[in-house]
Amino acid sequence: MHDWTFAVSYLSISAAFTLLGLLALFLPPQRYARVVGRLWAAPRREAPVHRSDLQRRLAGLAVAAMGIYLLSGVGSAVRRPNGGRELSALPGSHRLAFGLGFAIFVGGLYILIRPEFLVNWSLRALFAGSGVPQRTLRIWRAVFRTMGVIMMCSSIGLFRLWLQH
Repeated sequence: MHDWTFAVSYLSISAAFTLLGLLALFLPPQRYARVVGRLWAAPRREAPVHRSDLQRRLAGLAVAAMGIYLLSGVGSAVRRPNGGRELSALPGSHRLAFGLGFAIFVGGLYILIRPEFLVNWSLRALFAGSGVPQRTLRIWRAVFRTMGVIMMCSSIGLFRLWLQH
């Protein structure tokens, strides 16, 4: 894959994370259910939401923060193309690289083995009171498993940095 293809893909994913997080953070529950329901082609249910939407808003804040962090990575890569090599110059970076690599690997392995945890959490936090079809839930499971594999593969770079010291 060419560098520009990766950059466009990364930018698109970052922007999507940020947008979905901001929608969950700022839209009222009924409007959020309508907007996101259209994206996933979920059937519309106008059931009133009786519980607090604080959990959905906090999840939206977390997803938006992840998206903004990813977008800042794109910005720093544009400003300094070789900026990723600065971590190895920090004191104690080999322990940090091992700790982060291990945590990301274990988290990815857990998500790969048990995607139901994230599927159920997403249903409770983001789609409370709306019916999500089983087909969509199967797609979510596959996406979460893929995310676990990507997390495990991305930890390899941190382990390599740890082994360089």
